[in-house]
Amino acid sequence: MENIDPFMFFPDPRVPMNQVSRRGEFVFWRSFESVHTLKIEESRGSLKWVDQAGVMPRGQSEVGGSSVRNLLAGGEAHPGDPSTRDVRADAFVQVDQGTCLIIPSKLGLGDSDVPEKWLFTILNKNQIVQAEPFDYDHNRHPVTVIESNSFGYGFGQAGVVDMLGPIQDSLSWFMNSHMYNVRNALNNMWVVDPSAVELQDLKEPEPGKIIRLKRNAIGQDVRSVIQQLQTTDVTQNHVNDMQLFMRMGDSLSAINDNLRGIQNAGGRKTATEVRTSGEAGASRLAAKARFISGQGMVELAEQMSLNCQQFMSMEFFTQVVGQDGAKAPITIQPNMVTGDFHYPISDGTLPIDRTALIDIWKEIWLAVAQDQVLSQQYDSVGIFDYLAQLGGAKNLSQFKVQAVPDGQVDQGVQNGDLIPAGPGALPIRGAPNGGYRGSPGGNAGPA
Repeated sequence: MENIDPFMFFPDPRVPMNQVSRRGEFVFWRSFESVHTLKIEESRGSLKWVDQAGVMPRGQSEVGGSSVRNLLAGGEAHPGDPSTRDVRADAFVQVDQGTCLIIPSKLGLGDSDVPEKWLFTILNKNQIVQAEPFDYDHNRHPVTVIESNSFGYGFGQAGVVDMLGPIQDSLSWFMNSHMYNVRNALNNMWVVDPSAVELQDLKEPEPGKIIRLKRNAIGQDVRSVIQQLQTTDVTQNHVNDMQLFMRMGDSLSAINDNLRGIQNAGGRKTATEVRTSGEAGASRLAAKARFISGQGMVELAEQMSLNCQQFMSMEFFTQVVGQDGAKAPITIQPNMVTGDFHYPISDGTLPIDRTALIDIWKEIWLAVAQDQVLSQQYDSVGIFDYLAQLGGAKNLSQFKVQAVPDGQVDQGVQNGDLIPAGPGALPIRGAPNGGYRGSPGGNAGPA
């Protein structure tokens, strides 16, 4: 499983992009691989005729292999592209791979007149090196597409980057124009009468220089022969305008300072205020996470599960860990991985703040330890261990007091080293109804 470059993805444009795996007739993707990698796949039997691929047809790499990303980022669109490679290095092979519905009898690939899914791999646009039926149980194209901002029926809807792109361009223009204006103001442009001023003195870059007047200008008003141009900073409010555009970008992307890890100004903030602000921003991100899960992650899990059921041929061992885990590894056989499964959509909720969770469990532990009814229903020691684990104390077990065996206690009573707690004995703290250990109202057993 790997992600596909969206600039190198070629789905069927006649259906919504997020439905191409189910309804599309074809879907292809492109990558650039070395000849040695392809030769290894050929030795395994996956590909044939790799040596017959040849070079990319003249003029094709510049058209088909180029990408808009190099115009946006000002760099290479993708590594290995023959159109942007170093001429001193050997070019990678352009690999176009995908699945499509075909009628085998019409292409001479079989006698069937029923449309079938086939997998094709093309090198450098001139050699097919793989053509085989794609008979997977899920009966879909092996891709899942997520468009978190799609309207459900359009093709190639605008994403978050498309919406934030103009804002980023505006921010860049505000800053660049302001810096250019500052440089212009620091350039010290002068209007000079060359017949009255020694121009060589003006060209001296050192500070504290002396500008000499020529003999015929001695005694004249200096302002009449040399004058500095007045520059006005018309971009002084650009920095303030940048703050406005940044707030617009934050509103579109559901991001605030707390999610960035930055404490915003405006006085002291309580822990509850900071946590509430972070949860408010996270709730918007959780809605997008649910959309992403329902649109792509669920389908991806279905395809991978069916692939395991179809192609699993050997048994394997797995270890179930955790409090409810098995002590010994479990053997999983191919005939055990059968059936249809339901994959729920993730609710998108983030883990609760650990500090807030510790405060909640601390109140629960105090209530259980102080209330007799709750102490009979809940394990206060187990709650304390979990509370310590939340706080990061992972080695708490080494400080536990070892329990004394009952036989040793009885022997101590017989030797006179221990006195049984009964009627008339001192009360035991924590005993129900204020009783004594060994008494009818307390916990039975000597102490």
